[in-house]
Amino acid sequence: MKSKKLLIMCLSLFLAFGICVPVMAKEPEGYNSNKVPECMQPGTIILFDSNTHFIILEGDFPNTENKQKILLEEKSLEERELEGEAKRNGTYYSAPHEDNMVPVKGMKVIYGTDGLLNTVEGAGNKTANITSIVNTTYNKISVSDSNNIMKAAANKKLIAQWGPNNYNKLYKSGKEYIGYGRATTFNDKKGQRDHILKKGDVATSLRYDNCQYGTKVQVNARKKGSTKNATHVMYKRDAGGMDNAIVDIWKEGVEYWGYKYSKNLSLPGKTKIVHN
Repeated sequence: MKSKKLLIMCLSLFLAFGICVPVMAKEPEGYNSNKVPECMQPGTIILFDSNTHFIILEGDFPNTENKQKILLEEKSLEERELEGEAKRNGTYYSAPHEDNMVPVKGMKVIYGTDGLLNTVEGAGNKTANITSIVNTTYNKISVSDSNNIMKAAANKKLIAQWGPNNYNKLYKSGKEYIGYGRATTFNDKKGQRDHILKKGDVATSLRYDNCQYGTKVQVNARKKGSTKNATHVMYKRDAGGMDNAIVDIWKEGVEYWGYKYSKNLSLPGKTKIVHN
């Protein structure tokens, strides 16, 4: 009886705060939750059969601390400087940001190889009916007062931040767009303009970073089995949901960093992208 109460208490904490802590094995009847879990075991798939209840189709709850969360929270000097400037000019606070996802009936959530939320399918998909304007500054700033004039004129500004805990951030610095966050993968056959996707192609966020088709994108990502990153020039040929990623790398493109493509592969560490 005591062990059952402990299980219920641990699970309640996990779901209430989105923390990634070890819990015991899943129950077939599913779980009550008004939040989408941030972390699960790698490759887990869950389905919300109501707005407040989900079942585990594959996988389980995490049994270790999620190390990727720690890596995503680390910031380089450049990122700290961009964040500081965005806070000073106010765009850090006015830019779009996402709170934790609210579950809805029919929402299917798929977790990456790092155990973090990768994609959302079905109900709750945020890009199903989006019409995106090609790479405009997403902040809708009125220049009716001096504070907003400063935001509009700022050389370094935050465009948007998204995903659980807003780990993915896109800045504009001069003529460049600089993004930090997770790198995930996709395997679509065709991209924008009916382009047949190939190695070296990437997708950016349809909502916040739909830059021109064919734009060169510098992708700086962690090399397999290393603590160091490497940069490769890729080409933007598609745009997608990016529920929890700054860039989507098409299939064999991950080989540039020593990885072998697999479904729901997510690269470890924090990835940086730069493009005009």
